[in-house]
Amino acid sequence: MTDEIWKAVGGFEGLYEVSSLGRVRSLPRVMRANYGPREYGGKILSPVARKLDGYLIVSLYRNSKRYQRTVHAIVIESFKGPAPAGMQCCHNNGVRSDCRAENLRWGTSLENSGDKKVHGTALKGEKCGNAKLNEEQVVEILYSSEPHNIVGGRFGVSAELIGLIRNGKAWRHVERKPGMYTRQAAAWIVDGISYSTLVQASEALGVAVHVLRYRCKGRHAKGKFYPPAEGCRFVEGNQC
Repeated sequence: MTDEIWKAVGGFEGLYEVSSLGRVRSLPRVMRANYGPREYGGKILSPVARKLDGYLIVSLYRNSKRYQRTVHAIVIESFKGPAPAGMQCCHNNGVRSDCRAENLRWGTSLENSGDKKVHGTALKGEKCGNAKLNEEQVVEILYSSEPHNIVGGRFGVSAELIGLIRNGKAWRHVERKPGMYTRQAAAWIVDGISYSTLVQASEALGVAVHVLRYRCKGRHAKGKFYPPAEGCRFVEGNQC
């Protein structure tokens, strides 16, 4: 069995200790009471799992004030030192309740995200604490054909977020089904041929860009609107 090593909790020296096995304990102390000083014995603290993400937390007291700390943060800072710039605490086995020092390491945000994907612990959709939508609303968004800004206003979110959802960059775990929004790029139709950009059409046809724009979208001149040329039009895309 691995020997359990105890170290003082930073900022709470003389009050609490943390072990290499991920346990936290209070130390014996004398505290002021109504009838004079009173001695309290030390004990192993019982952590609780945070509802948001399942990480273990404990309550530490100093000068009559309570401080909530995650157990893994206490352990890694005590046994591996302060976090290097840009580093996060990573659980080697993906078990958030396993706060043994040997199971923790400092890693980049990218490494931490990669670990979560490998271990299947990444929070998705409405399980994320900052989620503004639920899956039922996302499905409704995907079936809607209204513009991003209209849909966003109805659900109280930005048009940018609606675009990310519809284009598969957010809420990717929600199954896409027939009849749902499909990504469509803008296109310039010139003489029945589709081009993704006016520059592409200009190079292919040898016609100036501004002339092609007039042919596809029409133009106003001297108070009169001249419609697009026959066989030419601009097709709006639905990308964000």
